[in-house]
Amino acid sequence: MAERASHPPVLNQATVSDSVDFSNAQLEHFFVPHVPDLLTSHYGAIVQLLLRNNALADLSALGLGYLPNLEVLDLAHNRFRGSLSEGVLPSAVQRLDISHNRFTNISGLASCHSLRHLNVAHNALKVMVRTTMMALAWDFLISFFCL
Repeated sequence: MAERASHPPVLNQATVSDSVDFSNAQLEHFFVPHVPDLLTSHYGAIVQLLLRNNALADLSALGLGYLPNLEVLDLAHNRFRGSLSEGVLPSAVQRLDISHNRFTNISGLASCHSLRHLNVAHNALKVMVRTTMMALAWDFLISFFCL
């Protein structure tokens, strides 16, 4: 049986510019400051992080707070479960795909005021807090009519 990588491979597999892609890398762990060759000076330039199709399970351990300008985050097809805590995602996130995980509660998204596109398909949602979805819908409507 092949072992899964515990740390991200060097960035010859990922692209560093405004996008970092570690999709399909068989990752069980990912922490932004531990990515080789991803210098602190690049953190502010990253607007897209793709981590889909891995084996990640701890959203709070990703170190997403190091990416203040992150707008697109793809975490689909991982092993996340339970509640999505408030403050775990950077407030700049506009597009979020957390489909095909085991989240049961996404009320923590209420603090994501920039969120415009959300995919939560194929989760185990038990708590769909109305106020969370109303807040997201209201923010979207405001941004739509202010264009």
